[in-house]
Order: sequence, then C-alpha cells, then structure tokens
Amino acid sequence: MDKAENVAARIRRQNEVEGHHVLARIAENGRDVEIAEREYRTAMQLAPRDSGRVIDLAAFLATQGHYQGSENTVCESVTGCESGSFGLFCIRRASRCIFK
Repeated sequence: MDKAENVAARIRRQNEVEGHHVLARIAENGRDVEIAEREYRTAMQLAPRDSGRVIDLAAFLATQGHYQGSENTVCESVTGCESGSFGLFCIRRASRCIFK
C-alpha cells in the first residue's frame, strides 16, 4: 500500500464517504477505471443526498464516454428525492460540471 492509499485509509476511518471518494481519485489517476467507478458508486450509495457524490460519479462516467450512464445517474438521484429543489440543484450543478 502506498502513501496515498494509507492516507485514504485514515480518511475513511474518520469519514467513510470521503474515504471512498479519495480511493476513487487514486484509482482514476492510476487509470484503474473499474475500481474508480466502484469507489465513486460506493460513495454515492453511502450519501445519496450529497449532490457532490452524484456529480462525481456522473462526471467520471462522462469522461469515460458513458454519457447515457452519466445522465441516468443524475436522473435516478433526482427521481429518488422528495425535495424538488434538491433535484433542480443536482441538474443545474451537473450541467456545469459535466458539460463545460
């Protein structure tokens, strides 16, 4: 385990969601797209109302050319929300982050 993974493990002990996000970033930088996607999905599943985690996964999928999966990620998170304002916020933020 290298230094970055050790840091991610320490972060994960404090904040599981953030730990998975850090592991996803490490995997993405290492070009391990399967692990990166798995970690982004895990972070989003642990914090489904955190728009940042939804956008992280959607943006990652878009960079991999999975545009439909990216759109579905945002749409599914919005559909599962009780609050319309959260859904609108997600869509607005996603459009800025993914389709720059």
